[in-house]
Parts: sequence; C-alpha cells; structure tokens
Amino acid sequence: MIIKLREIPLIILQLEALDGRLPVNHEKKELVARHLLNRWTGFRGEQSVDYALSFLGEDELYIFQGIRLFDGQHYFQIDNLLISKKFVLILEVKRIAGILQFSPDFKQLTRITKDNDREPFPDPVTQVEMHKFQLTKWFKSNNMHPFPIETLVVSTSQKAILETSPGDKTIPEKVIHKDYLHFK
Repeated sequence: MIIKLREIPLIILQLEALDGRLPVNHEKKELVARHLLNRWTGFRGEQSVDYALSFLGEDELYIFQGIRLFDGQHYFQIDNLLISKKFVLILEVKRIAGILQFSPDFKQLTRITKDNDREPFPDPVTQVEMHKFQLTKWFKSNNMHPFPIETLVVSTSQKAILETSPGDKTIPEKVIHKDYLHFK
C-alpha cells in the first residue's frame, strides 16, 4: 500500500520558473536548462520504478515514495522506502545511460559514453548505505526498535550496461536493473 506518493520535487519547479524567466541569450541559460533536464531525468527514473513496485503484494508492505527525514543532525531523502513485517528496504534509483562501471575499491561510479568519454559519479552504493545509517539513527531518535534494513540501487535506464571489477560479488548483490526488482 502506498502511504506517501511521489511529488514533483520543488527544485524542478524552481528551475522551470528560472528557466522561463531567463532571456534566451543569458550566460546561465544553458546551465539552468541542463540542471533542469538532469532533475527531470532523475524524477522520471524514480517514477519508472513505480510500475515494478506495483507487482509487489499491496497488503504485505507499505511504500513511501520520495520521503525526506531528519536524523537529528541532517536531512536525508530516500527515493523509495518499503516497509514489510520482516524488514525495511531502501531503494536508490539511478537513471544513467551508458556503460556504468562500479568500482567497490574506490567507491566510485564511472560512465563510459558512446563517444568513449569517461565521466565520474558519486557511488550510489555508498549513498544508499549512508541512507541506511541515517534511517537507523532516525529509528533510534524516534524510540523505534530498528528493523533489519536492506539496500538496493536500481538502474532504470534501458541504455545502461552495468559492470564491476572482475571477481567482485558485492555490486551484483546491491545493484540491479529495474526489470529484476520484483524477483529480487
């Protein structure tokens, strides 16, 4: 059962307003448009997970979409939080196209584009583990017995190829394509 529905993030609405007000020849127009496109891409990636989640037993879990919490020191935002009777699952959604190389040794994600450009990204596995840490802290600060917490990074781009270091077993356990979410 969906408890909290996903909403269009305020930053998207703010960027749209700014983009609409900037003159076409403004020096920051391209930068604002690029940030807006990136935010919409991420939001649409989060929305695309909703279909996969619709196959899960509605009576068996509670789903919170785009939830923002305060752990006592910092605010943190979770793309999808699923709560069942036995455990909590945090889903971090990424919609990045290209060859995605996960480096567990360096805690880094590198995208290789079709032009063979290499672009670094923050490690989403580290990000979702930080959310786990903060959620545990949130449970304690609200006098709740912490549930077992599991984490997953969900890739939503149909044009993503997931790779990791040879012999690495951690990334395949923590990173999946959205089409496999129901089975996982």
